[in-house]
Amino acid sequence: MVARVTDLPAAVRDVAAAGAPAPTLRPRRPRKDLVDRVVETARVAGDRRARLLAAARALTQEMVLFTRADLERVVAPLDLGDADRCLEALQGEGRVAEVRSGYYRFLDEGSGI
Repeated sequence: MVARVTDLPAAVRDVAAAGAPAPTLRPRRPRKDLVDRVVETARVAGDRRARLLAAARALTQEMVLFTRADLERVVAPLDLGDADRCLEALQGEGRVAEVRSGYYRFLDEGSGI
């Protein structure tokens, strides 16, 4: 233990010089691709509209802001049709807002954004 933060680098060097054993790391499972995670979440949502809403919500949770291209990569495996029509439908319902040119965000009912 060190008394001051400034003593920490010297303490780390001392431990490394003493030959402390390296920590053992567990092997990591490969992370699913972002699109796979979003599609998996949206696939169980129900009808077409519910899948589209779930996909937009999941994209916002994963990325904060998403683009039309991001939405296109998600709607294709979900068989939701054209990404432009999906985006227009979401904007028409007031569920997605274009916060910056070409960047969208899903709006939860209680978000106030």
